[in-house]
Amino acid sequence: LKAYTEIYAAIDGRSSLQQITKKHLDQGIQYNTILSIYYQKYQDITRKTLHHHKTLAKKQKYFRMFSDGQNLVDIAESINLAPTLFARIIIECSLGFFDEPLEANAKTKVSTFIKDPDQIVDLRLREEVKECIDCDDNYGPLVDRIKQSIGLEHEFILQDRLHGLGIPFLNEDQMRDRGYPKTPDVKLEIPICVAGHIINWIDSKASFGDEYSHRKNLKDQFLAYKNRYGPGM
Repeated sequence: LKAYTEIYAAIDGRSSLQQITKKHLDQGIQYNTILSIYYQKYQDITRKTLHHHKTLAKKQKYFRMFSDGQNLVDIAESINLAPTLFARIIIECSLGFFDEPLEANAKTKVSTFIKDPDQIVDLRLREEVKECIDCDDNYGPLVDRIKQSIGLEHEFILQDRLHGLGIPFLNEDQMRDRGYPKTPDVKLEIPICVAGHIINWIDSKASFGDEYSHRKNLKDQFLAYKNRYGPGM
C-alpha cells in the first residue's frame, strides 16, 4: 500500500512515467504494475480536467494555435492533455463544432476521423492527427486494441487455469447462448471456496484494482452478478 501511494502521488502527467519506473523497479515492483497504476492515475487526472479544455474560449484558442502553425502534439504536451483527446478537440473545431456538448451525430463523425484519419481532407491536420494517435499511450484506437488484446489474454489464462484444475464453468459466449442476462467472464457450475469465501463466478480485470476502479466495477457489474449468481470474485 505504501508503494502504491508513493507511485500514485508521484504521477502528474505523461512525462512522469520514466522517472517513477526507474525508482520503483529498483524496489522490486513489476513494470506492468507500475504501468497499470500510471494509466489509472493519468485517466483520473484527465477525467477531472478535460472539461476545462472544452470550453468555447479554450477551443477557439487552441484552434487558433493550430491554425497559426503550432503542432498538435506540442500543444497537447504544453497543456498536459493526451494527444488523441486534443486531436479530437481540433477536429471538432475544424468541422465547426465549437459548442459543448456535441450532438450524437457530431461525436460519431469526429470518432470516425480518429479511427480512420485518412478520411480527413486537410493534409496537415490528417498527418498531425496520425502523429497524436501514434505517440499517445493512454487514449486512441491503437490503445483500445491493445487493452482489448490484454483483456482477452487474461480471460484465456483464467479459463486455462480452471481447465487445469478440473473446475467446470460456463464462459461468456455459453452464458449468452443460454440466455443469461449478465455475463461475468466465467460462471462456475460448481461453487468453490477461496480463502473461506464461496465463489460462484469470476471476472478477470487486466488492470490494477485501485479504489476508483473497484467502485466503478462494483456499480457497473459486480452487484448485478452477486444479485443473480451469489458471491464471486
